[in-house]
Amino acid sequence: MIPEKWRWFAEARFGMFIHFGPYAAYGRGEQVLFREHLDQREYVEAATRWNPRRFDAKAWARVAKDAGMRYCVLTSRHHDGYCLWDSKQTDYTSASLAPQ
Repeated sequence: MIPEKWRWFAEARFGMFIHFGPYAAYGRGEQVLFREHLDQREYVEAATRWNPRRFDAKAWARVAKDAGMRYCVLTSRHHDGYCLWDSKQTDYTSASLAPQ
């Protein structure tokens, strides 16, 4: 039995989960830091250079809609701890580290 508050998700059936962060620069998946045992200091340094200039949220939404997807979920913070928002708890964020 599906709880009522999750019924929409079960009925939507088709959507997109977007894993997007500094790991995208490596082109080997969102677990690259841990799977490949990368040096965390080097990874953080690479995060300061990560600048997805060609990011186009409207294009991603258009692709999802054209494919018939009913929802999209952006992983705004993944296992590497990098936040895609400004935070008072950490400076490991796109707002703090993005190239100027």
